[in-house]
Amino acid sequence: KRQAQILSGESNALGFQARSRIEQGQLLKQTALGLYRFRQLQGEINAIQEAAETFKKLVVQYQGRPRLTPEQEVSLSIFKLAQGDYELRLIEKKNEEQQVLNFFQAALKIDISKYEMILPLYQEPAEKEIASFEPEVLTQKAPELLNSQAELKQAHASAFQARGDAFSDISIGPMVAVNRDGPLQQNLFGLALNIPFPVWNQNGYQVAAAEKQANLLEQKIRIQTSEIELEIKRTIATINAAKSRLSVLPTQNNLHQKHEQVEKSFFRGLVSPALIVEAHRALVDFLIQRHQSENFVMGNLWDLYMMADRLEEKQL
Repeated sequence: KRQAQILSGESNALGFQARSRIEQGQLLKQTALGLYRFRQLQGEINAIQEAAETFKKLVVQYQGRPRLTPEQEVSLSIFKLAQGDYELRLIEKKNEEQQVLNFFQAALKIDISKYEMILPLYQEPAEKEIASFEPEVLTQKAPELLNSQAELKQAHASAFQARGDAFSDISIGPMVAVNRDGPLQQNLFGLALNIPFPVWNQNGYQVAAAEKQANLLEQKIRIQTSEIELEIKRTIATINAAKSRLSVLPTQNNLHQKHEQVEKSFFRGLVSPALIVEAHRALVDFLIQRHQSENFVMGNLWDLYMMADRLEEKQL
């Protein structure tokens, strides 16, 4: 029975450790991605505001003309629609920005908008960093695996407890006896030892059930080990594929320069109204797509560090 108590205590400690690591990892990942996202949102909001302002100026310009040709009337309608679309998208982005601010205010009691200029920017993971994750070695450190190992220890504890329950507790204590023989009285003092022997009750069913549960958990751990190893390999491949995709997408600075060039060309009469609408849509969508890819890479990278139980090494 003592062995059962020891295993149960080890199981509780291991389970608590695993749950703490998982919860800590999720919070750190959410915090890191929130900081990245807030910095990204500033770029997206600025790009959408610039587009909305551009179409607002065009609407005012066209409405100020005494007469419009049929083509110009169509262009004015298109500009109004584009302006309305960007104003709605701006509201959505500002709502998302407020949600990020609310998370940090609730979780960490800080207003990250005050630290906008020092918030982390996306840094592409180096090949050396990705290559440091060896699935066969790191799998054994996964918090999810520790949780299953805690369950296995608890199953072994239950098996020991079931075997122990087949025997009642050994009792030992003082004994006093009095012998009387006529007028004579003899007081006897000693120790009494009680050891029940389970001839009929050996608790076989509970022992068998506990051992079966332990065997099932051992099989679960073997399967889970293989799954985590494959997940690490898949995540590494996913990160590398996303990095390749990001390498061909224009940066935020490139997009801003293209936006200015398109506006200058339009106001010089070198670009048609339809083309400036499409150009702004493409520039904003490219920026949002790039940010989504960056978040995808960073999210998967944090998952790698969590699976490998190496969070203390990860820097923003």
